[in-house]
Amino acid sequence: MTEKQDRRSLQRFEIPGTNVICRKDEGFKLFNRYSNISTLENLSKSGVCLKLKNGINIGDKLKLQLNIPGENKLEVKGHVRWKSLKVGEFNRIGIQFEPFGRGKYFNPFSSLEKLREISQQHV
Repeated sequence: MTEKQDRRSLQRFEIPGTNVICRKDEGFKLFNRYSNISTLENLSKSGVCLKLKNGINIGDKLKLQLNIPGENKLEVKGHVRWKSLKVGEFNRIGIQFEPFGRGKYFNPFSSLEKLREISQQHV
């Protein structure tokens, strides 16, 4: 496999009109900053690719609120896996969702079910 080949096992898809609000998952909530509304590049059951203006770094833990047209808000936790060089005002970042399960460090199973439903509608 060459460096340029895509190693993802889950199909990614686009959902026009979707925006994402993200917040660093750290410390006291009063001081956590929300980003500007970010543009969704693509989505899968395991993560998202976003265009962001503000300072997010590889390894940062985030809470995401996905605002998908015609759907209820979907909240998931994830961490930044990669970041592209800034082009114009934006960085492209790849966020991998945290595992789905029970407990405060996991995303709820209901979020996984919702992602499955959404992926079936848009793939």
